[in-house]
Amino acid sequence: MPFDLKPCPFCGGTAIWNEYEALDPPLHYRAGYVKCSVCECRTRDYTLDGYYGSTDKPEDAVSVWNQRQYAESK
Repeated sequence: MPFDLKPCPFCGGTAIWNEYEALDPPLHYRAGYVKCSVCECRTRDYTLDGYYGSTDKPEDAVSVWNQRQYAESK
């Protein structure tokens, strides 16, 4: 999924949306997070598809990432 992600607030690196499938028998669910490709700073995991009563969406992780304070470039 393409998202408009701001650079990492700590190092200015490129942010990436990471999505994975997790096995938690008897459930199989999707989750994802935003992560910096340089320093590996990241958001929490967002459980998708309503498992465990979650209402998380990928856009939630993107919103949290993009609302953080950013260091000014020197």
